[in-house]
Amino acid sequence: MSTNKKIIIIDGSVADLTLLESIIYSISPDAQCISFVYADEAAEVILHDMKQPPQYILIDADTARMPVLKFLQCFRQRPAWDFCCIVIFSATMPSAVAEAYKKEGADFAFQKPLSEGEGMRLLAAILSKTRVNDKPIMQVV
Repeated sequence: MSTNKKIIIIDGSVADLTLLESIIYSISPDAQCISFVYADEAAEVILHDMKQPPQYILIDADTARMPVLKFLQCFRQRPAWDFCCIVIFSATMPSAVAEAYKKEGADFAFQKPLSEGEGMRLLAAILSKTRVNDKPIMQVV
């Protein structure tokens, strides 16, 4: 697995942010995780303050202050961001909702893992996905 991945995590729960960071660092110790509680603040920093796009953005669909579809539109309407893998998760994720997120540009959509082991399995699969023509493989997990 490649090192030095820049990964943005957005979740309204500090406990979930901490868990996700812990899982990511156990999978990819050289990753750089940057966490946000609010999607609007994350979008502002990512779009205006980062010199290069992160490789991954993980966002809770239920985050406050910015609907996740608006967040997706901020990035998917800019060709420079086509190579960023955007992952959406939620406490509940019916397949129809996951498919809707995929149509709007999410690379992965899934229900929040209920255990650390399940989280490791899901995130390891996402972080190790091969790319086709430098684009992440689109799928719903």
